[in-house]
Amino acid sequence: MYKHLTYQKVHFFIAAILIPVVLIIGLNTSDVHAGVEVLNRYDELNNSSAGVVAKHTIGFTFSDTSTNVGSILIQFCDNSPLQSIPCTFPSGMDVSAATVEDTNETGNPGYTMADNSGGQILLTNPSAPIPNSSPSTYTLDNITNPTSPGQYYVRIQTFSSTDGTGPNIEYGGIAIQINSELNISSIVPPYLIFCGGVTVTNLNCGSAQGDQIDFGNLSSNTTSDATSQFVVATNAINGYNITVSGNTMTSGNYVIPNLTNPNPSKVGNPQFGLNLVPNSIPQVGGSEVGNGVGTPTSRYGTSNFYTFNNGDTIASSANASDYSEYTASYLVNVPSGQPAGVYATTIIFICLANF
Repeated sequence: MYKHLTYQKVHFFIAAILIPVVLIIGLNTSDVHAGVEVLNRYDELNNSSAGVVAKHTIGFTFSDTSTNVGSILIQFCDNSPLQSIPCTFPSGMDVSAATVEDTNETGNPGYTMADNSGGQILLTNPSAPIPNSSPSTYTLDNITNPTSPGQYYVRIQTFSSTDGTGPNIEYGGIAIQINSELNISSIVPPYLIFCGGVTVTNLNCGSAQGDQIDFGNLSSNTTSDATSQFVVATNAINGYNITVSGNTMTSGNYVIPNLTNPNPSKVGNPQFGLNLVPNSIPQVGGSEVGNGVGTPTSRYGTSNFYTFNNGDTIASSANASDYSEYTASYLVNVPSGQPAGVYATTIIFICLANF
């Protein structure tokens, strides 16, 4: 006597995921001008993309440590870092909403926002202290970068006055680079892998072999059993469900009744059923193998209890799952009065992913 099994493979490949990545590049240059320059100057941007709102951290070291500094003037120019050339404010840039993080100033703190109009930023300190030679940083937030990629310039001037008037004490220029935004895209396609056979080795669907089980001669004196295997994996966020469909074993009008509810094996009683766990009565089956998170359903997940109903869900996962290999154990018992015949059935396992 034999039982015929078929399997289905289902694969889905659809989806698109975009992952934005911003490339940030900074470039510093020195002003060329007679007189005293602030040293070690730079502008560190947290985002150098064109047209975005960014944070600029202006850093430099005072050279003159004997003259009071009441204000610091910072200008953004698209034409030159030199103080002797009129500054042209970059197109699309906006500093009108700029703020200074005065609590994060280093080196020579105490400077606050006095003016952010006309394309320039003026920091002031009413006490006009004499600076030291420690590296100083002033972080300016909420600045909109120029809308066109390219090289731009930052000018720094220091004054004894608190309003940026009178002769400057020190000065310096910085070159910065504004970049086109770089977007990198990739696709992780949804997938469902499902295969089966009499045997599947090492979770490898390519190794699946066989689609037919022969129980041999059925006897009322002993239980007939057999196994098959199937493998499943999916990245569906809500996992998968595996159902079984088909009928019990028949020979013409003769039927071996299926176990509509889980029952143990009873030799000499008409029974047809299966489960997905290792069993000792009879000695058949095996545990789930692999790193997947799916499990047999309760009706098919109790050792030594077998059942079969067309359309039953036999295993499922509530989440995306790595590869799992299930072993299906089949049980057939017949009474002494079972009519002779070739008993057979076709069972189909169907796996659906819950994307």
